[in-house]
Amino acid sequence: MSKSAFVAMKFESDAWRDKKYQAISDTLAEAGFKALRADEIRTSGASTDEVTHYLRNADMVVVDLSGQSLNVSYELGFCHGIERNPETLILLCQEGVEVPFNYAHYRHNIYKDLRHLRTTLRYRLGISTPLTDDQMGFALSFSDCSGMYGATAAEAVLDALRAMKFTGRCEYYAGDTLPGIYVVGLAIKGDSRRQRFDHKWWTRIEQLVAVNLRESESKSACRLDEMGSEYAEVRAFRQQLLPRGVAEFTDGYPTQLLGPTGEGSFFFHAVSSRLKPN
Repeated sequence: MSKSAFVAMKFESDAWRDKKYQAISDTLAEAGFKALRADEIRTSGASTDEVTHYLRNADMVVVDLSGQSLNVSYELGFCHGIERNPETLILLCQEGVEVPFNYAHYRHNIYKDLRHLRTTLRYRLGISTPLTDDQMGFALSFSDCSGMYGATAAEAVLDALRAMKFTGRCEYYAGDTLPGIYVVGLAIKGDSRRQRFDHKWWTRIEQLVAVNLRESESKSACRLDEMGSEYAEVRAFRQQLLPRGVAEFTDGYPTQLLGPTGEGSFFFHAVSSRLKPN
């Protein structure tokens, strides 16, 4: 179930045409939040009461100070008045915009343009940026598939990442490329100072997945085809496989599922059952 996020900002256009709001709402969706701003409220109550309800009860509030709006100043003041937890209040401001002196001392995040806005908000939400199409990932090929083999493969992959104490972002793609052949594409990004994702690392992942499959107690079956497993660009995963989910890991344990893709997939369910609080 999505968490809620209220976005306080000056309206530059309708919600579905406002590029800045779309950048904010899309990034919030990556972190599992469903964004809402005041012009999207579909009830007929007093507007002030409706807005303050969300400022008080939303899981996250994002305030963009760039428009120097009196309404936004009021909404920020309300958050401070109710002593909203600073960890669930994100202040943004575009570079070059002067922040009023009465709340300039509060920590706010400066962005230059829409691309930088996404990066800044991702950093504040604790999620990493998506991999680019030209980055390399690894395709694991499975054969002799029967039963709920997608779930078996996902569990085997997660057990391998745990054994390797993986820390970082994992994008999981999967699909039946040929009759009887199931492929999982792993696109990962982590802290290169802690782990080197070289040939030796991927060979070890292969070995662990193969062992995990042999030791699986699941009624479904599949076997890792090491000859059919290979390096591939992330572009190929996105063109030929289906996105099955994205998760952040710390020391081998998933800490956060990122949206909006993959909900309901085998990977999504496997990660959900293992989520470790930050």
